Amino acid sequence: MFSSQAGPYSLLRRIAVGGMGEIFLAQAEETSISGHSNTNHTVILKRILPHLLSERQFIDRFVDEAHLMTQLQHKNILPVYELRHDQWGLYMVMEYLESHDLRSINRYLSRMEERWPPLFAVWVIKELCEGLAYAHQKKDLDGTDLALIHRDVSPSNILIGMQG
Repeated sequence: MFSSQAGPYSLLRRIAVGGMGEIFLAQAEETSISGHSNTNHTVILKRILPHLLSERQFIDRFVDEAHLMTQLQHKNILPVYELRHDQWGLYMVMEYLESHDLRSINRYLSRMEERWPPLFAVWVIKELCEGLAYAHQKKDLDGTDLALIHRDVSPSNILIGMQG
């Protein structure tokens, strides 16, 4: 179970939990998230698991991820608005995308004994590669290569928005 409030966000429900963190759907109660106008805006909160807050390596990894993610601005990468630390824990505030992940879509297609339409499958792979290429080629403001590598490209981490 979780608290119904995280800083200025009302938690709606937990979406997922993994080895290092958990993801929640939340409603912003403030009018601005790092300069973005968001009156009652739905967001995603990605929180480091509370029992890991005593482990410096996990905190450092999470903070580094948030710092890097705020620098990425690409149509195929969900924006991270900010990193917060308060009574609820250490968490990132991310854009919410109404979507389904590839793992869920694959399971649905399997139950229906269907396959991906070939052109759609190629489109998904193309879009995924564009986002990864952008991240891998990203440089900081001084022109230094950030050397980013996505370490968890998996069907559950690839979202297909309702609008494509």
